[in-house]
Amino acid sequence: MRGSVHTVIRWLGLAMVGGVALSATPGVAAPRPTVFGGGVLARDDSGYLGATVPFVSLGAASSLAVRATISASRYAYTSDTLGRIDGRETRGDVSLLYQLAYPDAYIDAGVGVRLVHTGLSPNDQGNSRRGDETEAVASVSGQRTMQAWRVAGFASYGFKIRDYYARAELTRAVAPKLRLGGELTAEGDRTYDRVRYGALLAVTGDPNWEIQFSAGAQEQTHRSGGYAGIAFRRSF
Repeated sequence: MRGSVHTVIRWLGLAMVGGVALSATPGVAAPRPTVFGGGVLARDDSGYLGATVPFVSLGAASSLAVRATISASRYAYTSDTLGRIDGRETRGDVSLLYQLAYPDAYIDAGVGVRLVHTGLSPNDQGNSRRGDETEAVASVSGQRTMQAWRVAGFASYGFKIRDYYARAELTRAVAPKLRLGGELTAEGDRTYDRVRYGALLAVTGDPNWEIQFSAGAQEQTHRSGGYAGIAFRRSF
């Protein structure tokens, strides 16, 4: 499965970078503080909450910002010697971002540090992920609106655990406050790979906030099934 996951990641990157790089808009939209969060219900549940705060303007369209995120997940796997293992993971990320923002597009790139705590019950001594880890992390995200269509994406990579996460979405406005489309997510590390793909419904009251609902299928060795997700963002 790992070869197919790497193909998915390449397509996610091309979709995100290609869509955002087309922006050559003369106007400028200044980056604003944003709160975001969400969660996924599946065989492996997860949730996150974070904020991005610009703090230095570097010109008409660019700025520096700080993004902080906390997240948690729970999962299970089978050990040959211990049987079923229940895992719980919590993370804290802080990154410095370089942002470019326009009325119909934005892109940012960042570097930072991630703290990861993994608790296992019963304790699996053979699992290299147990306990506490600190790693450097790099990320990129972007969004591009093209009339009724919008493409967006996010990707990150941790250099010690070698954990990756990449997500891309494509939606189209179907009503003044509704967008409909699809999403594709790939994530994993040295011990697992997971791919999710599904339908996406976005509800937008105004440019300052949006709520997304998603549902679809999850593919992972011995852990495939369905999933449902919710996410939100609010700018100030």
